[in-house]
Amino acid sequence: MCSLKTFNIDLEGLNEGKTHFVFDLDNDYFAAPERAEVRGGEVHVEVETERKGDRLQLSFDIKGHVVFGCDRCLDDIVYPTDIREELTVDLLLLDNGQNFGTIDINEDGQFDAAWFAYETIALTLPTRRVHPEGQCDERMERAIADHADRKGQDESENAPIDPRWNELLKLKR
Repeated sequence: MCSLKTFNIDLEGLNEGKTHFVFDLDNDYFAAPERAEVRGGEVHVEVETERKGDRLQLSFDIKGHVVFGCDRCLDDIVYPTDIREELTVDLLLLDNGQNFGTIDINEDGQFDAAWFAYETIALTLPTRRVHPEGQCDERMERAIADHADRKGQDESENAPIDPRWNELLKLKR
């Protein structure tokens, strides 16, 4: 298990000007229990912060690949990711306890940059997560086809209708 503290940035302790951070998220990071959507991957995260007074501009450059399950065959899909994201933080609002749901800062003024990167990656994943046609696990494809064939045989047009449906059909008329 990786140490999540290594991904924290002390926002309040940053000096004026630009600061550069680099994080590498690997299978150990994605194996944490609360990160169930993504099973693994290798992601390189570069964060550039620029502080001007009480305002911080964070620029994220997220590149690599993540692994998640196929909705059809449950096998792994390796999905490339290349994301640029910006985040602005007003430290005065944080000091007053009014972060307005923009970001989560712990009691020590630390910002978990890796968690922000994870959430950003999760938002870019496709809604329907399946392999391209013909690339799913062959055994699972056969099992799905066999199940569909059996289901089609059970639901033939000559099969008697459940009497409960007859009562519902009366409402339709």
